[in-house]
Amino acid sequence: MAFSTLLGQYLQGSFRGVPFAVMGSGGEQGRRIALHTYPNRNEVWPEDLGRKERVYRIRGFVCGDNCYAQRDLLTIAAEQEGYGLLVHPTLGSLYVSVLRYSWEERDGQMGVIDISFEFVEYKNQLVTTILDDADDLLGVSDLLNETSTDFFTTNLSDVITYSAPVLSVVGLMATQWGQGAIKSFDSPVAIFSLSYGLNGNYGRFVSTGAQNTGTIQDSLAAFSANREALQNTISSLSSASITNLPKTVQTIPEHIRTALSNPAVQISQILPLTQIAPADANTTLLNTQTAQKLTVALCRQAALASLIRSTVNWQPTSWDEVQAFRAQFNTLFDQEIFEAADQGAGDLYQTLKASRKSVLEQLASKSVTLAHLQNVSRQVPVSALLLAQELYGNGARAAELIRRANPIHPAFMPTSFEALAN
Repeated sequence: MAFSTLLGQYLQGSFRGVPFAVMGSGGEQGRRIALHTYPNRNEVWPEDLGRKERVYRIRGFVCGDNCYAQRDLLTIAAEQEGYGLLVHPTLGSLYVSVLRYSWEERDGQMGVIDISFEFVEYKNQLVTTILDDADDLLGVSDLLNETSTDFFTTNLSDVITYSAPVLSVVGLMATQWGQGAIKSFDSPVAIFSLSYGLNGNYGRFVSTGAQNTGTIQDSLAAFSANREALQNTISSLSSASITNLPKTVQTIPEHIRTALSNPAVQISQILPLTQIAPADANTTLLNTQTAQKLTVALCRQAALASLIRSTVNWQPTSWDEVQAFRAQFNTLFDQEIFEAADQGAGDLYQTLKASRKSVLEQLASKSVTLAHLQNVSRQVPVSALLLAQELYGNGARAAELIRRANPIHPAFMPTSFEALAN
């Protein structure tokens, strides 16, 4: 039996984003009962101590040319600290901790590895229901902004006395960072995305549909108003007080997010704002250097908070796209987490770790049902319509292939490009 046929007979599941086929499942639930026995009594007293932990046992397998790599990925996932996201075909999405994980290669048969998991359901007050309610991610974003603000104002007031040189450095760093938001606004990608969701044909790279009943003129007018508001906000940074500066800084990436209706473009335009690093302050004063570092950290964290909000409505098109963004997002948060640890910022450190875990789990859930990318190769150029029919049995998906391959003409597709596997 071919591996593709074997795999197709079973429902799919995943743990921490690593897929596998599910053969069978079981569970153990009930109440935690403590039995009390007494001398010369025939009865016992069953004391109810509350709900028992929910244990899930899952049997499955991985197969095909990549089965050994999948086994290793599942091993890494099982050995990771903390809880992870389990996606099960009948149980749904659960946060679980691994009690036991085992694998076994079948005797005399290559390319198939049986796996077995035993999980216990995990509960966490901050991120238990992230996938059930996307609004929780908005709460995580707000919490990150609040903790970042507290760290900035508390440490600045503890270390320095507000003076003209320090205030000028703080205002200068924040203003320089804000100018990057203007570049994002003026980007051709941002301007071209204004037609996203409008009725009509605006080219091969724009999704159409009746999501927005307005016109392109309405979008341009709103975009111009948002740009003017952003410019005014940036101008106010140089004169903002230390207590008002964090809120002003945090509104800058939000201007970008609210001005652009396409979440993918929001992410691409906010990402550059997370890369600011301390510049030369032309000073040897320790207090001034400290204020500079606190300001750039505040700016980066404000961009990360807006980035979290943009991921809520983001609709990626492939598994590979999600994994690439998860890796990039994880790197950005790792940098902030390490810096917070170096500075002894306990509350900020914990908030950053919780925020990272929440978003990575939510992104993992987005990738579960998405197709992987595959390389499409042909000896000679053929039409997009023919390729769509050959690959998917659906000529209507020709527009999707055109957007991915960007051919000179849809009748002559490139001989090699990447497209969705199914």
